[in-house]
Amino acid sequence: LAKLKQFMADLPQLKTKPLMQTTRHIHTQINMLSDFSFDVDLEVVERAFSSFAWPLQIQIDVGDSERSLDSQKQKFMEKLDKEKTEYEKDMSRYQEDLDWVKTLNDYSLAMKCSHRIYALKEHLDRAKERVQSYTDRERLFGMDMSDYSEVETMTEAFEPYFKLWTSAIEFKHSEEEWLNGPLARLNAEEIETVVEEQF
Repeated sequence: LAKLKQFMADLPQLKTKPLMQTTRHIHTQINMLSDFSFDVDLEVVERAFSSFAWPLQIQIDVGDSERSLDSQKQKFMEKLDKEKTEYEKDMSRYQEDLDWVKTLNDYSLAMKCSHRIYALKEHLDRAKERVQSYTDRERLFGMDMSDYSEVETMTEAFEPYFKLWTSAIEFKHSEEEWLNGPLARLNAEEIETVVEEQF
């Protein structure tokens, strides 16, 4: 959209002005031939005169296109505003989930609600992608840049809790196999790596 508007802004210099110069040159040549009583084909003369209307037609078309682009821009901005409103609502819910995680001190409850912990991680990662999309479009439309630092602050606050509870949850899932499974099926190096990374 921005590139198209820039192209139309540059059109008078890139296309219209050179076209007018070419048209004047053609008419000069036709007049010169007429001065020497050269019989210029009628179709050539008609096309030469009709070419005078081309720059005006280009200006009309550009004006129509600019109005269409402005209308599309307005729709895009309305869509962006709607998405940002939904984003703010989602961030409020994510903050509630984060507050819940911060108060979580029951291992069995964490096991039962593990989906909520993992979902919050996915939501925050997705929120970062949404923010990137919003900032790209705000820059495109020449809008004032909004402050989206909340998602980074929330992600940083969530990270230690996420690591703590996912480590505990994943350990619990592996514990049964490690303690009671067939010894021959256990991979010592893999277990050592998991323990070192998580504990």
